[in-house]
Amino acid sequence: GAAANSGFSFFVVARVDSILAGNVNAILANNDNTLTGGLQLRLDGAGNAPRLYLGPDTGASVSVVNGSAPGAGDTVVLAANYDSVTGVLEFWNSNAVSSATVTVPVPLGQFSTGKAIFVGGSNNVTQFMDGAIGEVKFYQGRMSAVDFAAEQFALTEKWITGSPVTDFTSWVDGTFAGGATLSDKTATGDDDNDGISNLVEFAIEGQDPTVSNPTVGTYSGLTLTFLKRQEDPAVSGITYEIEQSTDLGVTDTWAVVTPKTNTATEISYEMLGVEVKDFVRLKVTQE
Repeated sequence: GAAANSGFSFFVVARVDSILAGNVNAILANNDNTLTGGLQLRLDGAGNAPRLYLGPDTGASVSVVNGSAPGAGDTVVLAANYDSVTGVLEFWNSNAVSSATVTVPVPLGQFSTGKAIFVGGSNNVTQFMDGAIGEVKFYQGRMSAVDFAAEQFALTEKWITGSPVTDFTSWVDGTFAGGATLSDKTATGDDDNDGISNLVEFAIEGQDPTVSNPTVGTYSGLTLTFLKRQEDPAVSGITYEIEQSTDLGVTDTWAVVTPKTNTATEISYEMLGVEVKDFVRLKVTQE
């Protein structure tokens, strides 16, 4: 436990559908009638704010309230990080309006219980919540400040805010190799005169619209593959399709084909190999 290690850390993601009057509203609970024993995480602070209880088998518990209560339908990330050397506990709430972290001293003696921890309630009929638990993580040992903050950010992005994205307009207005900028910032522009439009260069991994590139795909056997751009933040607002024609669309109209693969990282097509001539191209469309 905390006394035998450098401490502990945990993270809980919960969606609260409603606050139940007369109920414990337990996110984490023990399995008996002692409302303050063991480690418990409940919505029972002022205005139903998150409260963390740390109680030994005997004696009074320590409780920590962190600021802002989630509303109906809100998803919240709650986290704690305890340092057994300094006796300092950090309690973090993604829904806090002002200070997201509350720091309090907690004696090691508060971690002397062997009570089980139940998620989202327990066998006690008064200990449960109306909502859903998205994710729970416990770490043996205290996390560094950097790691604790990084996990907070990752879970908040995953469950609440979503990943940031880059759209074509913001990308084309940016700077590229050597600080170069584009004079023609339209989707069909081609400042580097390599025959590859700005929109396609935006869509394909590793492309720079100011540096001439011979191709945007790779060919192996009968399979043509295009790698989708994986920048952080990820690209958005485009769709990828592969089209095929036997005469570049002169009499055989370009037609969308079923790709061999179409994942978050690539799109590919395997030609049948039965045509005398067969042409394949990537089609990128702005949504």
